[in-house]
Amino acid sequence: DGNVYNVIKIGDQYWTKENFKCTHFNDGTEIIQDRGAGDFEKKEPRYGWFYHWYSGTEIRQYGAFYNWYAVKTGKLAPNGWHVATLNDLNKLKASLTKDMEGQEMKSREYWTIKDTMVYKPNRNKSGFSALPLDRYHGRGSGYQDIRNIELSLFWLSDEDNSINAYYLALFSRNNLIGGGVSDKSNGYNVRLVKD
Repeated sequence: DGNVYNVIKIGDQYWTKENFKCTHFNDGTEIIQDRGAGDFEKKEPRYGWFYHWYSGTEIRQYGAFYNWYAVKTGKLAPNGWHVATLNDLNKLKASLTKDMEGQEMKSREYWTIKDTMVYKPNRNKSGFSALPLDRYHGRGSGYQDIRNIELSLFWLSDEDNSINAYYLALFSRNNLIGGGVSDKSNGYNVRLVKD
């Protein structure tokens, strides 16, 4: 789509510094944007945008939210890159300071709700610059205010079962990297890792 992404090196890996925001797969096929009325929850690739809390306008600079079915296609990332995997996450964690991993990944901006670590020197030490964006809440289903969000969620490309896939999470309230499995229909951000 002509987007340009900053890249950072963490350990021996190269990650995108911003959330992915393409609206086409790497073969040129258009990804369908959420159309509301439960459309995002269909078992088909979808994406949506963060909506400004007051005006209802799309805020594209924060990146797109994808359901896992878009990730599953294997066609999100450009040649030479891939959506982060569990293995990538484990390597990332090993490159960060134990018990402070989350702090080293969170941006210095916006993490204000119930966050006691804002002024600590290791905030965003890795350069990952994660923003608190939560999950995609659907077109027209209540707009979000980034200043009042307490977590950041990213899909991983690993599948757990027919319903769930893996994700990573960062929280205002602690310094760790969290995650687990979640319904594939949820809309989360995506970060890429160089092959």
